[in-house]
Amino acid sequence: LGIQVRQQADCLVINGGNFTAKDIVFDPGNDHRMAMAAAVFKKAGANIEILNRHVVSKSYPDFWKDLKSIGFQIK
Repeated sequence: LGIQVRQQADCLVINGGNFTAKDIVFDPGNDHRMAMAAAVFKKAGANIEILNRHVVSKSYPDFWKDLKSIGFQIK
């Protein structure tokens, strides 16, 4: 995404700034947490397409529906 991330013992520190990567295709595999995390970057302005989005149904079946209800644009 072109942003700086630093790992600490119990967290990640994400420095703000502009996204420099363009047209990102992100495959979360079968990890629902990764798909939901990628959605945060999309909402923050990253041009990211999230593949295998249905994996969120493991823990939050209405995740995409709820995001759409608050104005989130879904491809």
